Amino acid sequence: MTNLFVCHSQAQLLLAISLSTGRFAQEQNHLILFTDFKLNDELRNRLNSVFTRVLIRVGTFPSTNKSWKEKFKRYPADLKEIRNFISIPFDKIFEVCDECIPELFILKYTYKKNPNAEYIWLEDGSYPYFRNTINVSGFSTNKTTRTIRKILLKYLLGLGRFYDFRGCYMGSNHILRKAYLTFPGKQRKEYNSKEIVGITNEEFCHGLTTMYPPLQENRLTPNSVLIVMDKLDVYKDLSKIEQSIKQVVTICKQKKEQVFYKYHPREESQLNALLDCHELSRFTGVENFYSANIGLPLTIIGIKSTGLQNAKKLGFKVLSLSPAVGESDENIISFYEKIGIKIIKDINEFI
Repeated sequence: MTNLFVCHSQAQLLLAISLSTGRFAQEQNHLILFTDFKLNDELRNRLNSVFTRVLIRVGTFPSTNKSWKEKFKRYPADLKEIRNFISIPFDKIFEVCDECIPELFILKYTYKKNPNAEYIWLEDGSYPYFRNTINVSGFSTNKTTRTIRKILLKYLLGLGRFYDFRGCYMGSNHILRKAYLTFPGKQRKEYNSKEIVGITNEEFCHGLTTMYPPLQENRLTPNSVLIVMDKLDVYKDLSKIEQSIKQVVTICKQKKEQVFYKYHPREESQLNALLDCHELSRFTGVENFYSANIGLPLTIIGIKSTGLQNAKKLGFKVLSLSPAVGESDENIISFYEKIGIKIIKDINEFI
Protein backbone atom coordinates (compact mmCIF):
# COMPACT_ATOMS: atom_id res chain seq x y z
CA MET A 1 0.00 0.00 0.00
CA THR A 2 1.17 3.51 -0.80
CA ASN A 3 0.01 6.57 1.13
CA LEU A 4 0.26 10.31 0.54
CA PHE A 5 0.17 12.87 3.34
CA VAL A 6 -0.39 16.56 2.52
CA CYS A 7 0.57 18.84 5.42
CA HIS A 8 1.11 22.52 6.24
CA SER A 9 1.97 22.78 9.94
CA GLN A 10 4.18 21.02 12.46
CA ALA A 11 1.08 19.76 14.28
CA GLN A 12 -0.10 18.07 11.07
CA LEU A 13 3.37 16.65 10.43
CA LEU A 14 3.35 15.12 13.90
CA LEU A 15 0.21 13.13 13.06
CA ALA A 16 1.53 12.13 9.64
CA ILE A 17 4.70 10.81 11.26
CA SER A 18 2.69 9.09 14.00
CA LEU A 19 0.72 7.13 11.40
CA SER A 20 3.71 6.50 9.12
CA THR A 21 5.75 5.01 11.97
CA GLY A 22 2.70 3.36 13.54
CA ARG A 23 0.00 1.39 11.73
CA PHE A 24 1.41 2.19 8.26
CA ALA A 25 5.05 1.46 9.12
CA GLN A 26 5.18 -1.45 6.66
CA GLU A 27 3.74 0.65 3.82
CA GLN A 28 5.25 3.34 1.61
CA ASN A 29 4.47 6.82 2.89
CA HIS A 30 5.01 9.97 0.83
CA LEU A 31 4.76 13.61 1.90
CA ILE A 32 3.86 16.91 0.26
CA LEU A 33 4.59 19.77 2.67
CA PHE A 34 3.55 23.40 2.24
CA THR A 35 5.69 25.15 4.86
CA ASP A 36 3.51 27.31 7.10
CA PHE A 37 6.43 27.59 9.53
CA LYS A 38 10.20 28.03 9.46
CA LEU A 39 11.62 24.67 8.40
CA ASN A 40 15.14 23.95 9.65
CA ASP A 41 17.61 21.44 8.22
CA GLU A 42 17.28 19.12 11.22
CA LEU A 43 13.55 18.60 10.73
CA ARG A 44 13.97 18.45 6.95
CA ASN A 45 16.43 15.57 7.34
CA ARG A 46 14.12 13.80 9.77
CA LEU A 47 11.25 13.98 7.28
CA ASN A 48 13.47 12.46 4.60
CA SER A 49 14.26 9.57 6.94
CA VAL A 50 10.58 8.86 7.74
CA PHE A 51 8.95 9.27 4.33
CA THR A 52 9.76 7.47 1.10
CA ARG A 53 9.68 10.74 -0.85
CA VAL A 54 9.19 14.33 0.23
CA LEU A 55 8.12 17.36 -1.82
CA ILE A 56 8.47 20.70 -0.06
CA ARG A 57 6.77 23.83 -1.36
CA VAL A 58 6.44 27.37 0.03
CA GLY A 59 3.51 27.91 2.39
CA THR A 60 2.17 30.94 4.26
CA PHE A 61 5.25 31.71 6.36
CA PRO A 62 6.26 34.47 6.59
CA SER A 63 2.90 36.28 6.52
CA THR A 64 3.79 38.09 3.26
CA ASN A 65 3.16 34.77 1.50
CA LYS A 66 -0.54 34.84 2.45
CA SER A 67 -1.62 37.39 -0.14
CA TRP A 68 -3.48 36.13 -3.20
CA LYS A 69 -0.95 37.91 -5.38
CA GLU A 70 1.86 35.83 -3.93
CA LYS A 71 -0.21 32.64 -4.08
CA PHE A 72 -1.09 33.02 -7.74
CA LYS A 73 2.55 33.75 -8.52
CA ARG A 74 3.67 30.41 -7.10
CA TYR A 75 0.66 28.19 -7.88
CA PRO A 76 1.63 27.37 -11.50
CA ALA A 77 5.04 26.09 -10.38
CA ASP A 78 3.45 24.30 -7.40
CA LEU A 79 0.96 22.44 -9.59
CA LYS A 80 3.66 21.43 -12.05
CA GLU A 81 5.86 20.01 -9.27
CA ILE A 82 2.89 18.28 -7.64
CA ARG A 83 1.80 16.69 -10.91
CA ASN A 84 5.33 15.34 -11.42
CA PHE A 85 5.44 14.07 -7.83
CA ILE A 86 2.17 12.18 -8.27
CA SER A 87 3.70 9.91 -10.90
CA ILE A 88 2.59 6.74 -9.09
CA PRO A 89 -0.83 5.60 -7.83
CA PHE A 90 -1.64 6.17 -4.15
CA ASP A 91 -4.02 4.02 -2.13
CA LYS A 92 -4.74 6.51 0.65
CA ILE A 93 -4.54 10.30 0.49
CA PHE A 94 -4.56 12.31 3.73
CA GLU A 95 -5.40 16.01 3.37
CA VAL A 96 -6.02 18.76 5.92
CA CYS A 97 -6.59 22.16 4.30
CA ASP A 98 -9.04 20.89 1.72
CA GLU A 99 -10.07 24.38 0.57
CA CYS A 100 -6.54 25.19 -0.65
CA ILE A 101 -6.31 25.22 -4.43
CA PRO A 102 -3.23 22.96 -4.69
CA GLU A 103 -4.87 20.38 -2.43
CA LEU A 104 -7.99 20.30 -4.61
CA PHE A 105 -5.80 19.58 -7.60
CA ILE A 106 -4.03 16.85 -5.62
CA LEU A 107 -7.42 15.12 -5.33
CA LYS A 108 -7.82 15.31 -9.10
CA TYR A 109 -4.28 14.18 -9.93
CA THR A 110 -4.36 11.21 -7.55
CA TYR A 111 -7.78 10.11 -8.80
CA LYS A 112 -6.45 9.93 -12.35
CA LYS A 113 -3.73 7.55 -11.16
CA ASN A 114 -6.05 5.46 -8.99
CA PRO A 115 -9.85 5.91 -9.18
CA ASN A 116 -10.20 3.57 -6.19
CA ALA A 117 -8.05 5.68 -3.87
CA GLU A 118 -9.31 6.39 -0.36
CA TYR A 119 -9.51 10.08 0.60
CA ILE A 120 -9.15 11.03 4.28
CA TRP A 121 -9.23 14.22 6.34
CA LEU A 122 -6.40 14.49 8.87
CA GLU A 123 -7.03 16.39 12.11
CA ASP A 124 -5.87 20.01 12.22
CA GLY A 125 -5.21 20.74 15.90
CA SER A 126 -8.28 21.80 17.86
CA TYR A 127 -10.36 22.51 14.75
CA PRO A 128 -12.48 19.32 14.80
CA TYR A 129 -13.34 19.93 18.46
CA PHE A 130 -13.96 23.69 18.51
CA ARG A 131 -13.38 26.76 16.37
CA ASN A 132 -10.32 28.62 17.60
CA THR A 133 -11.34 31.69 15.62
CA ILE A 134 -14.42 32.75 13.69
CA ASN A 135 -12.51 35.07 11.39
CA VAL A 136 -12.56 34.07 7.73
CA SER A 137 -11.04 35.76 4.72
CA GLY A 138 -10.56 35.48 0.98
CA PHE A 139 -13.10 33.38 -0.92
CA SER A 140 -14.42 31.93 2.37
CA THR A 141 -15.63 35.31 3.63
CA ASN A 142 -19.35 34.89 2.87
CA LYS A 143 -21.88 33.01 0.75
CA THR A 144 -21.33 35.24 -2.31
CA THR A 145 -17.56 34.84 -2.35
CA ARG A 146 -17.91 31.08 -1.79
CA THR A 147 -20.20 30.94 -4.83
CA ILE A 148 -17.61 32.81 -6.88
CA ARG A 149 -14.95 30.35 -5.72
CA LYS A 150 -17.16 27.42 -6.67
CA ILE A 151 -17.74 28.76 -10.20
CA LEU A 152 -14.06 29.53 -10.62
CA LEU A 153 -12.68 26.22 -9.37
CA LYS A 154 -15.41 23.68 -10.10
CA TYR A 155 -16.31 24.86 -13.60
CA LEU A 156 -13.74 27.26 -15.04
CA LEU A 157 -10.65 25.43 -13.74
CA GLY A 158 -12.17 22.00 -14.28
CA LEU A 159 -12.13 20.52 -10.77
CA GLY A 160 -15.65 19.16 -11.23
CA ARG A 161 -16.48 16.33 -8.82
CA PHE A 162 -13.44 17.12 -6.67
CA TYR A 163 -15.09 20.35 -5.56
CA ASP A 164 -17.82 18.82 -3.38
CA PHE A 165 -18.12 20.93 -0.22
CA ARG A 166 -21.14 20.22 1.96
CA GLY A 167 -20.35 22.84 4.56
CA CYS A 168 -18.18 25.94 4.99
CA TYR A 169 -15.62 24.42 7.33
CA MET A 170 -12.32 22.60 6.90
CA GLY A 171 -12.83 18.98 5.98
CA SER A 172 -16.32 19.51 4.58
CA ASN A 173 -15.35 18.24 1.13
CA HIS A 174 -17.52 15.14 0.82
CA ILE A 175 -14.77 13.26 -1.01
CA LEU A 176 -12.92 13.02 2.31
CA ARG A 177 -15.15 10.32 3.77
CA LYS A 178 -12.97 9.42 6.76
CA ALA A 179 -11.35 11.54 9.47
CA TYR A 180 -8.35 10.52 11.59
CA LEU A 181 -8.50 12.18 15.02
CA THR A 182 -6.46 12.09 18.24
CA PHE A 183 -9.62 12.24 20.38
CA PRO A 184 -12.17 10.13 18.46
CA GLY A 185 -15.75 10.51 19.64
CA LYS A 186 -15.18 14.00 21.01
CA GLN A 187 -15.41 15.84 17.69
CA ARG A 188 -17.93 18.55 16.82
CA LYS A 189 -21.21 17.36 15.33
CA GLU A 190 -20.16 18.66 11.90
CA TYR A 191 -17.83 15.67 11.57
CA ASN A 192 -20.26 12.98 12.63
CA SER A 193 -21.12 12.23 9.01
CA LYS A 194 -17.57 10.95 8.47
CA GLU A 195 -16.15 7.62 9.54
CA ILE A 196 -13.96 8.53 12.53
CA VAL A 197 -10.68 6.68 13.04
CA GLY A 198 -8.63 7.18 16.21
CA ILE A 199 -4.89 7.89 16.37
CA THR A 200 -3.71 5.95 19.43
CA ASN A 201 -1.69 7.35 22.33
CA GLU A 202 1.10 4.93 21.47
CA GLU A 203 1.25 6.14 17.87
CA PHE A 204 1.13 9.77 18.99
CA CYS A 205 3.95 9.36 21.53
CA HIS A 206 6.12 7.41 19.10
CA GLY A 207 5.50 9.99 16.39
CA LEU A 208 6.38 12.76 18.85
CA THR A 209 9.75 11.29 19.83
CA THR A 210 10.51 10.49 16.19
CA MET A 211 9.81 14.03 15.03
CA TYR A 212 11.29 15.62 18.16
CA PRO A 213 13.88 13.36 19.83
CA PRO A 214 14.02 14.19 23.57
CA LEU A 215 17.06 16.45 23.94
CA GLN A 216 18.65 17.41 27.24
CA GLU A 217 18.86 21.03 26.07
CA ASN A 218 15.03 21.14 25.92
CA ARG A 219 14.53 19.96 29.51
CA LEU A 220 12.71 22.43 31.73
CA THR A 221 13.01 22.93 35.47
CA PRO A 222 10.82 20.37 37.33
CA ASN A 223 7.68 21.87 38.92
CA SER A 224 7.88 24.87 36.62
CA VAL A 225 5.06 26.42 34.57
CA LEU A 226 4.88 26.54 30.78
CA ILE A 227 2.47 29.09 29.28
CA VAL A 228 1.40 28.06 25.78
CA MET A 229 0.01 30.80 23.54
CA ASP A 230 -1.91 30.48 20.31
CA LYS A 231 -1.55 33.02 17.51
CA LEU A 232 -2.25 36.34 19.20
CA ASP A 233 -4.53 37.52 16.40
CA VAL A 234 -7.13 34.82 17.18
CA TYR A 235 -8.03 36.43 20.51
CA LYS A 236 -11.02 38.75 20.78
CA ASP A 237 -9.56 41.09 23.43
CA LEU A 238 -5.76 41.05 23.51
CA SER A 239 -5.63 43.60 26.35
CA LYS A 240 -7.62 41.21 28.54
CA ILE A 241 -5.25 38.38 27.60
CA GLU A 242 -2.30 40.60 28.51
CA GLN A 243 -3.78 41.52 31.88
CA SER A 244 -4.65 37.93 32.82
CA ILE A 245 -1.29 36.51 31.75
CA LYS A 246 0.42 39.22 33.82
CA GLN A 247 -1.57 38.08 36.88
CA VAL A 248 -0.69 34.44 36.23
CA VAL A 249 3.02 35.27 35.97
CA THR A 250 2.89 37.31 39.19
CA ILE A 251 1.18 34.49 41.11
CA CYS A 252 3.63 31.86 39.82
CA LYS A 253 6.64 33.97 40.75
CA GLN A 254 5.22 34.55 44.23
CA LYS A 255 5.16 30.77 44.60
CA LYS A 256 8.80 30.65 43.44
CA GLU A 257 7.81 28.74 40.29
CA GLN A 258 9.90 29.27 37.18
CA VAL A 259 7.80 30.44 34.22
CA PHE A 260 8.53 29.50 30.61
CA TYR A 261 6.42 30.51 27.65
CA LYS A 262 5.98 29.39 24.06
CA TYR A 263 4.51 31.36 21.17
CA HIS A 264 2.89 29.87 18.07
CA PRO A 265 5.50 29.04 15.36
CA ARG A 266 4.00 31.70 13.06
CA GLU A 267 3.79 34.40 15.71
CA GLU A 268 5.48 37.68 14.81
CA SER A 269 4.38 39.74 17.86
CA GLN A 270 4.79 39.46 21.63
CA LEU A 271 3.11 40.13 24.97
CA ASN A 272 4.72 42.57 27.39
CA ALA A 273 3.42 40.46 30.27
CA LEU A 274 5.86 37.68 29.35
CA LEU A 275 9.02 39.70 28.82
CA ASP A 276 10.46 38.82 32.25
CA CYS A 277 9.94 35.09 31.74
CA HIS A 278 11.93 32.51 29.76
CA GLU A 279 10.92 32.28 26.09
CA LEU A 280 11.27 28.93 24.33
CA SER A 281 12.09 28.97 20.63
CA ARG A 282 9.01 30.07 18.71
CA PHE A 283 10.13 28.44 15.47
CA THR A 284 9.47 24.89 16.62
CA GLY A 285 6.31 23.25 17.91
CA VAL A 286 5.74 23.22 21.67
CA GLU A 287 5.65 19.43 21.33
CA ASN A 288 9.44 19.59 20.86
CA PHE A 289 9.67 20.58 24.52
CA TYR A 290 6.97 18.14 25.60
CA SER A 291 9.09 15.33 24.16
CA ALA A 292 12.04 16.20 26.39
CA ASN A 293 9.90 16.52 29.52
CA ILE A 294 7.48 13.57 29.40
CA GLY A 295 7.02 12.25 32.93
CA LEU A 296 8.31 15.41 34.63
CA PRO A 297 6.04 17.45 36.95
CA LEU A 298 5.18 20.46 34.79
CA THR A 299 2.03 22.58 34.68
CA ILE A 300 0.90 23.63 31.21
CA ILE A 301 -1.25 26.77 31.15
CA GLY A 302 -2.98 28.23 28.11
CA ILE A 303 -6.24 29.46 26.70
CA LYS A 304 -7.42 27.36 23.76
CA SER A 305 -4.25 26.21 22.02
CA THR A 306 -3.74 22.86 20.30
CA GLY A 307 -0.75 22.56 22.61
CA LEU A 308 -3.12 22.07 25.54
CA GLN A 309 -4.86 18.98 24.19
CA ASN A 310 -1.53 17.48 23.10
CA ALA A 311 -0.10 18.12 26.56
CA LYS A 312 -3.06 16.32 28.09
CA LYS A 313 -2.63 13.40 25.71
CA LEU A 314 0.96 13.11 26.97
CA GLY A 315 -0.06 13.13 30.63
CA PHE A 316 0.84 16.64 31.78
CA LYS A 317 -1.23 18.72 34.21
CA VAL A 318 -3.10 21.22 32.01
CA LEU A 319 -5.14 24.35 32.82
CA SER A 320 -7.17 26.52 30.45
CA LEU A 321 -7.95 30.18 31.16
CA SER A 322 -10.44 30.40 28.28
CA PRO A 323 -13.56 31.31 30.33
CA ALA A 324 -11.61 33.73 32.53
CA VAL A 325 -10.51 35.79 29.50
CA GLY A 326 -13.77 35.60 27.53
CA GLU A 327 -12.46 33.12 24.94
CA SER A 328 -14.67 30.11 25.55
CA ASP A 329 -17.84 28.65 24.13
CA GLU A 330 -19.81 25.48 24.79
CA ASN A 331 -17.63 23.43 22.41
CA ILE A 332 -14.39 24.47 24.14
CA ILE A 333 -15.75 23.83 27.63
CA SER A 334 -17.29 20.51 26.64
CA PHE A 335 -14.15 19.25 24.91
CA TYR A 336 -11.76 20.28 27.68
CA GLU A 337 -13.98 18.77 30.37
CA LYS A 338 -14.22 15.50 28.41
CA ILE A 339 -10.44 15.12 28.13
CA GLY A 340 -9.67 16.30 31.68
CA ILE A 341 -8.27 19.80 31.21
CA LYS A 342 -8.90 21.99 34.27
CA ILE A 343 -11.12 24.95 33.36
CA ILE A 344 -10.35 28.25 35.14
CA LYS A 345 -13.54 30.32 35.09
CA ASP A 346 -12.18 33.29 37.00
CA ILE A 347 -8.61 34.48 37.59
CA ASN A 348 -9.27 34.37 41.36
CA GLU A 349 -9.88 30.65 40.96
CA PHE A 350 -6.36 30.34 39.60
CA ILE A 351 -5.04 32.16 42.68
